[in-house]
Amino acid sequence: MKREDASHRPLSTRPILPDTPEAAARVLVLAIVADGRLGACEVQVLDDANAYERLGLDRDGFYRVMREVCAELLDRQSRTGDSMFQLDGTDAGSWLDAVSDPETRHQVLSLALQVIRSDGVLHPGESRLFWQALDTWKIRLDAVRAATVGETGKDTPLHRPPGPSARH
Repeated sequence: MKREDASHRPLSTRPILPDTPEAAARVLVLAIVADGRLGACEVQVLDDANAYERLGLDRDGFYRVMREVCAELLDRQSRTGDSMFQLDGTDAGSWLDAVSDPETRHQVLSLALQVIRSDGVLHPGESRLFWQALDTWKIRLDAVRAATVGETGKDTPLHRPPGPSARH
């Protein structure tokens, strides 16, 4: 069986309805699995932050989206022959494009920042997703950090991964 080149495949071929709670949840799920695993501490952060309601979903609705996304990523992984899901710098583009409301974008980034720092380790896939969202949505890092510090009381150092640089 021929393997597909993961670098030229979207994360999903499934259409994403724009500006829906599910579209925002899909980006947040990517933040959860961007390190290649689903961590209990990452899900706990979402519970503590009342994330589901903030996105316009209940917990069951968010978990439904998470199951769908994980199934799509596993399908992609089996088509490409990759041994592990790894997010590159362009994968999430169409998913990010499906969220256009500025307030929702800030909400998703603030929650994503809490998720990706919850285990105390910044994985390159998490960093790439976060920076891709900042760049795509044209949001400044200091705005997201200020909102997150206001919510959690903790500052979060986050460095841009190697590659094309942008001003933030």
